Amino acid sequence: QDFAEGQNAAEFWIELPRGQYELLVCSGDDAEDSVTILETDNGWRTGGKIVDKGRYQCELIPVLHPEDGALRLKISTVPGKKWKLNYIFLNAIKGY
Repeated sequence: QDFAEGQNAAEFWIELPRGQYELLVCSGDDAEDSVTILETDNGWRTGGKIVDKGRYQCELIPVLHPEDGALRLKISTVPGKKWKLNYIFLNAIKGY
């Protein structure tokens, strides 16, 4: 029932040991259309499409985190829309 939303860009920081990860990101809302763009430190960018109200988009994002420390996830949208973030699952694939 709960999610994060906004019109301004936001960042989430996750402290991680170096390694290889996958992020599963789900966005969308029952009440209104949304556009969620997610970018990682390693340059991976996903989203940017309009997700109609009542629909959800799930993206699997590969992440290579080369050193211990914060992984920054940047969330944004396009003018006139909100980003909607339902959840992020982080799965460790391989540690170094």
